[in-house]
Amino acid sequence: MSYVKTLKNGEINAKKAKNNKLTPYDKFMAKRKATTLPYRKNMVLFSPQNLTEARLIIDAVKNKKGAIFNVANRDAVLKQRLLDFLSGAEYSLGFSIKKIDVDKYLVLPSGVQFLTSDDLTSNC
Repeated sequence: MSYVKTLKNGEINAKKAKNNKLTPYDKFMAKRKATTLPYRKNMVLFSPQNLTEARLIIDAVKNKKGAIFNVANRDAVLKQRLLDFLSGAEYSLGFSIKKIDVDKYLVLPSGVQFLTSDDLTSNC
């Protein structure tokens, strides 16, 4: 329909797409998995009373969640057993444990880093 007929009749033809096929780039982008950033992950806070509750920490890290666990106000034997248990799991599963304060530890899944302000200033 020409422009003049459109002005006279007021009708507008809907334009059809010329090519409905996906381009190779569109196909490639459709197959790509969306990447998630580590800071969008969840953190879980634990205060384990026994070794059974320490398993919950490992389960959280296996599900790609970070964990903070506090062993303050626990007897020295239990603290040592918890740390030994989590250190063994750290070695076998490949996650990392960082001490952040007295009796407080940060457990991060593999691929997630914990940087302090000193680490950031040394890279500049």
